[in-house]
Order: sequence, then structure tokens, then C-alpha cells
Amino acid sequence: MSLLLEDILQFLVDKKLYQGLGVDAFWDKLPDKPDTCVVVYEYSGFAEVPYEEAVHRSVQIVCREPSASLAKASATRVHNLIRSSLDETGVIYFNGRFTQTSIRQTPFKVNEDSNSRVTYGFNLGITTSEDMLGG
Repeated sequence: MSLLLEDILQFLVDKKLYQGLGVDAFWDKLPDKPDTCVVVYEYSGFAEVPYEEAVHRSVQIVCREPSASLAKASATRVHNLIRSSLDETGVIYFNGRFTQTSIRQTPFKVNEDSNSRVTYGFNLGITTSEDMLGG
């Protein structure tokens, strides 16, 4: 199993919203180029419950574009894809990984950088398994 952030990005690539990991889809860091890209970040989730195998995680997805209107449209496309892929109980499989996901809000403006590129994003609450590292 790969990392949750990679699984989310691979889902977006598989759905043809982005070209590929490291091309226009990144995690944890917004690169200087390309101007048009998507980045997923994980931030503080909830404390683990000792009797549960699942973990409760928080993820932000941001889309950067050369203008605010394009950035909002990109973030809205990603938002709508995830929303339409959820079943009635919030289950969605990101790259084969079982998750129960809630979308916390609609896309909002996150930032405008010194090159006038704009990022729009939204947050997800995700209950899933821990990442398996190494081995």
C-alpha cells in the first residue's frame, strides 16, 4: 500500500484530471513549476482511538492556476469528482485504498503568489488505514 496522499493523486490522474505524479500532481510541497498543478497536504487529524484500526486524517487539496477563475474551476472539478464518487455512506476508493471521506467545504481561495498565480482548495476528513512505510 502506498501513502494516502499518493493514492488521492493517483485517483485524480486515473480520472484524467492531471497528467501524472511529479508532472502536475504533487504532495506536501507546491513546486515553482508548472503553473497549473494540484497538490495534496496532510495536516493534523484526530487522536487515534486505541480499539480502532482506522485513523482519522485531514487532507487539503489545492489547485494552482494562472488566474483566480481558472483555479476556482480546477478546484471545483476535483471537488465535484470526489463528491460524485462517494457512495451514500461516504465510501470512496482512492487508488484501491478504502476510505470513508467527508468533504468539509466547497473550494475557497487559499493564496495568490508573487507571480499572480492563484490557488483554490478544500479540505477532506478521511477515515482509513495507516500508511505502511518501509519493509
